[in-house]
Amino acid sequence: MKGIRMYNGGEQTLSAEQLYVAEILATPGRASMTLEEIGDAVGVSPRTISRWRAQPEFARYVQARTVAIVGERLPEIMHVVADRAEKGSAKHAELIFKSLGLLKDHLTVQPQMPDDDRSDASIEAEIERLRKELGELDDDIQGGNEL
Repeated sequence: MKGIRMYNGGEQTLSAEQLYVAEILATPGRASMTLEEIGDAVGVSPRTISRWRAQPEFARYVQARTVAIVGERLPEIMHVVADRAEKGSAKHAELIFKSLGLLKDHLTVQPQMPDDDRSDASIEAEIERLRKELGELDDDIQGGNEL
């Protein structure tokens, strides 16, 4: 059987058998077919299918077809997820928020340093003032005075 050039214009071509197998593999649930059943339907061995699956070009094609097939059903899927979220499912609500970009799995904390326009001299003066204050506290504690 004659193949076609890859969808992305790559150097490799896929045979008609590979395209048929790719379509089956890309279909969610694969109609519960085993590799042996797929091979029997196409006329190749399960081992051949396993070799094809290891080829980057074949794997990319299967992935692209899977995305296309699932993408066609996305509105229906999101409707079901939204219905379950409305019925109180926190996981489904989380999925809706994440898909809309309103919720993320991680939090990025970026500390912000306050703007400090003080000169070195004024910082040194502040340090000296705090040392004196601390010294006065030490004197009060050693003298038995209450704070």
